[in-house]
Amino acid sequence: MQQQSLLQQIKSIAGPQVECKIVVDHERGDVFREDDDVKGVVIITSAIEQQRIDHDGIKITLIGMIEHKQHAATLWGAAQNHMFLQITRELEFQGDFSGTIQRDFLFSKVGFTDDSYLGIGLNLKYLLKVEMTYQSTLRKAQMVEVKELMVVNEYRYLVNKQDSMDIRRPILIPSIRFTMQPKNQTQIQFQLQIKKTKINIAQENIQGLLKVKNASTQASENISSFCIEILQQEIQSSTKAQATDGGLPPFEIRTLVKYEIADGCPVIDDKIPFTIPLKGMDNITPTLKNVINKFSVRYFIKLGMTEVVEGVPTEVWSKPFEIIFYK
Repeated sequence: MQQQSLLQQIKSIAGPQVECKIVVDHERGDVFREDDDVKGVVIITSAIEQQRIDHDGIKITLIGMIEHKQHAATLWGAAQNHMFLQITRELEFQGDFSGTIQRDFLFSKVGFTDDSYLGIGLNLKYLLKVEMTYQSTLRKAQMVEVKELMVVNEYRYLVNKQDSMDIRRPILIPSIRFTMQPKNQTQIQFQLQIKKTKINIAQENIQGLLKVKNASTQASENISSFCIEILQQEIQSSTKAQATDGGLPPFEIRTLVKYEIADGCPVIDDKIPFTIPLKGMDNITPTLKNVINKFSVRYFIKLGMTEVVEGVPTEVWSKPFEIIFYK
């Protein structure tokens, strides 16, 4: 008890201290869709029981922002970050309270048209931010509490109406024929057929066939495996100056999944079917066109083979082919 009393004395000398909690009242927790209301309660409590807090007002702001990851440490001040949504509600005017203050908040029918996005160099975030300036012992103090919300809409077509209509039609594309040249310089011809290039990531998988059209015996013996990679390309709407004068790169690419479809080299003209599941894949989104005039996201598929010569494995890749995702 003596130690606790001493701690309270130290806190009292240091000035009032407060703790803030943002509680969201929503049937899906912190996950929202386009037409949802954002409501809940803000609870602010003084660190010492019944201590009086004099403040200049309490406000809560709903924020939508595109954050450049390299500027994440300066979330509120970085010039490169872009805030596209900012709605503020005053919870309390200037005054004081003792112990605990609790205030409800409501943002009605905000219109979350864009999903949350955790990208390669960018994040699209929605945040609730509570701020209160209050009187400490020697100076004004600032309390800031932030809670992140996730927006995941059920449907996401392309922004163009005609694209949205076309994307619903199942399209079978012709086989893609291409040649790869491994380390031994012997060309190998392939035929890759993807059943659909417009794919619902919530309901469908990537399905297709691989067929070797022409390969020498030596090349076939050296090939240890075939795989397919799904690539995500993030294109930032950067100016030439931003891209060249120490600014942000115009685009970045990452591999979402590397999926082995054959062990060894298939017999010539054999058809090797493959299915790549998409549901639950980390970081996958629909294809995105010019989100908030700041970035786009595209997806590509490419075939790779591993050739082993004198015990040294070498990967050889085809050029990438674009596929379109929606939900």
